[in-house]
Amino acid sequence: MLSHLSGSLSAGIKEVSSMGYSLNITQADAVLEKLRKDYRVFAPRRFPKQGRYSDTDIVRYAEVERFSDIVWDVKSDYPAKEVLTPIQQTIFYFTEDESRASKVAAKPILLLARPCDINAQKIQARIYAGNGGYDDFYYTRMRELVTFALMECGGGDDTCFCVSMGTNRMITPLPCASHRRALSWVWRMKALPLILTECPRKTIRLPLWRKMN
Repeated sequence: MLSHLSGSLSAGIKEVSSMGYSLNITQADAVLEKLRKDYRVFAPRRFPKQGRYSDTDIVRYAEVERFSDIVWDVKSDYPAKEVLTPIQQTIFYFTEDESRASKVAAKPILLLARPCDINAQKIQARIYAGNGGYDDFYYTRMRELVTFALMECGGGDDTCFCVSMGTNRMITPLPCASHRRALSWVWRMKALPLILTECPRKTIRLPLWRKMN
C-alpha cells in the first residue's frame, strides 16, 4: 500500500501504464498490519450514527486498522487537514513557576487522501509555515511526521469542484493506492518491497482522475 508514482504529470497528462501490485482484501489487510508497525495509518473512515442528524453516519479522517475501514466511495465530511491541525489539542502545560510545550507522538503518520485534499495542503502550508515570516511550531512538528499517499478518486460528489480548480490531479510523485472490484491496486512499490513479494504484479494504468464536476 506504500508505493511511488514516477514520471512527469502535467496539464497535458496522458494515461500511461505502470507496474504495480494487485492485492486481494486479505493481502491488503496483511500489508496494512505491517505498515502499522511503523506508521499510524489515517484515511477516510465511517463513524455510524455520529452524523449531524439523527441516524446518520459521518465520514472523517481517522486512524484505520483494517482495509475495510477505509471509505473509498464517499467524500469525507471533514478535510484531511484535521490530522495536521486537530480541532482540539493540548498546546502547553504550565505551573506557577514554569511552562512547557506539549509533546507530539513520535510515530510517523501515513495519510491516505484524495488529490483535492493533498493539493489543499499547499494552501494550509502557506498559512502555517512562513506566513508573515513565522512558522507555526505545532503545525510544523506535525507536518514533519506525515507522509501522504494518494487515494484514487474517479467519482466525486455533486458538491465537488476539483476539476475547475485544477486540484483533481497530482503532479508530485506520491505513494498511491486504488480500490476497484474489491482489489487494492498499488503502484511501484519501492519503500516496502519485502511486504509485497508474494503479491502478483501487473501492468496497470496510473490513477483515474476526476475529469468533470
